[in-house]
Amino acid sequence: MQEETNKGNVASLIFNKDETLKTIRENKDIVGDSDNPPIEIRKPKQEQWIKVRGKYDELPWKDIVFLRDADTDREEAFLIHGEDSTKLKNIFDGCTRPSILVPCIDHTGLEFLWVVKQPTKGMKGSLAHTSAVSAIKNAQKGWRKIYWKSGSGYTSLNPVDPDAIEDQKFNEKISIAEFCLAAFEGKIIDSLEHTQVKIWRGQKLNG
Repeated sequence: MQEETNKGNVASLIFNKDETLKTIRENKDIVGDSDNPPIEIRKPKQEQWIKVRGKYDELPWKDIVFLRDADTDREEAFLIHGEDSTKLKNIFDGCTRPSILVPCIDHTGLEFLWVVKQPTKGMKGSLAHTSAVSAIKNAQKGWRKIYWKSGSGYTSLNPVDPDAIEDQKFNEKISIAEFCLAAFEGKIIDSLEHTQVKIWRGQKLNG
């Protein structure tokens, strides 16, 4: 029980509303539990019906580093947090973006985290940014299929008969903050000594 309490405290510290407002404000100038499977960080798939948890203003905004894995060529998301956040953002300049962390559930009952990039300071907002926000809000109303459509951005499709899709419940035993913390387990960059920092800067990993 103590471990669960500590996890909740850490999650609240990292994903609190002040941190969300700080991330939005700094970028406003625009031109799991071991017994449970890991929470996947990914975009919605076109063939899936999904719902988004909570209200829009409850979703955390955080600075996320997007790095491409050399072996798989897949983009991976890492959370920046801690006293060295400003220095870390400067180190990863060009691949750090303020992002909305969006807890989702699909029609099979599988929960996942959608990390939605938003424009950073000095960056012009785009169709990808605005359409993603609209898609999030739509999926908070009920089942939607969300997919990218050229020229339209993220598109939301409503089911013809919502009752035809079996209802699935979010695990509300944990907060949105705790859910996000679990999704980023092992992927939080919180110091200048983090392995990803050393790899990025071309430092020796040992010594």
